Amino acid sequence: MLHLPRQLTVPTAQEELSAVTNTSRTSTSQTKTSPATTAWFSELDKLNKILKPRPEDTESMQNLIKIALIQAGIPQTHKQSNRFKFKDFTQSENLSKDNTNHGGASVDLIFEVFSRADLYAANIPHDVDPEMPNIIAKVWCLLKIFFCFVNRTWAIKWALDCKVDIIAIPMGVHTISPDLHDAVYEAADKHVLIFASATTGQGGFDRQIPYPARLRKVFCIFATDGNGMISNFNPPPRPSTLNFAILGESVKLPQWKEPISGTFVSTAIATGLCAALLEFAHQRDPLAVIGKEGLRCMHSMEGMMNVFFLMSRRENGYACLVPWDLIPSDVTIIDTPRLTISREISMALRRTDSYR
Repeated sequence: MLHLPRQLTVPTAQEELSAVTNTSRTSTSQTKTSPATTAWFSELDKLNKILKPRPEDTESMQNLIKIALIQAGIPQTHKQSNRFKFKDFTQSENLSKDNTNHGGASVDLIFEVFSRADLYAANIPHDVDPEMPNIIAKVWCLLKIFFCFVNRTWAIKWALDCKVDIIAIPMGVHTISPDLHDAVYEAADKHVLIFASATTGQGGFDRQIPYPARLRKVFCIFATDGNGMISNFNPPPRPSTLNFAILGESVKLPQWKEPISGTFVSTAIATGLCAALLEFAHQRDPLAVIGKEGLRCMHSMEGMMNVFFLMSRRENGYACLVPWDLIPSDVTIIDTPRLTISREISMALRRTDSYR
């Protein structure tokens, strides 16, 4: 039985605030979609069919799991309009301009993995335009740092006001303000699960993990290809902690013209997976096994880390998530896949320090 090793540690809050960062960037390659990526989503569909609510649970599961997406370039509308709430934190047209479409892609990916999400989208300022003249870019960068800190903090507080269960921040910065740091910790202390990219997602190669993924109460998400192998644009793994990675390379949905890659992709996918697992735990038959205390624990970072570890395979310091590893291969006549998965999750949660 796999579980979170007790010897794993995370950096202290003081280390997080005092760390010195560089300004390198990560790659988001435009490559052809691989057959393995297509097969990855097919395997995920098998798990989702098991996790989805039964008819007797369908009504009570409506809009149950709330996700906040905090990112630049989020469109104001989406085809899932009844499940999509938009709020703009950019304050000006110049700050809201974004040509990457990363925000729109993240919205699509979350709904692709978990179609029943109740999504609260906070559009925040984009990063500095690399085409700007150097001196203008430096001045603009100083202004942007101010606006990014203020607006990301507001966006997190808005998400808390909306009583979300998960916050996804598929982007990163190399500096952090005390207010933004405190907002992240406030969310985590309220049992809101926070996912962030292991890279800034703006081109180049990050050797150091940016904020907020570097914070110890945030899931730092790395990327794999469709075969579950670590992508070459990831930063090095952090020592003595779990470095979760999931599909983020050469991903293409039917509505997209080109495949995309990056840890912002994997962050959105990990967010959707987390939401699907939380919804499953709230359903009647899994809840009867997991229990109310187990459900409370599953909404904590430690609890969800243990559940993620159930479906991870270790590779060179990373924990590569293979969601369908949750599906039992030896189900008996008495047991069903849902019952077996519920038992596995319950046992993983009971090994957390916060379970009591």
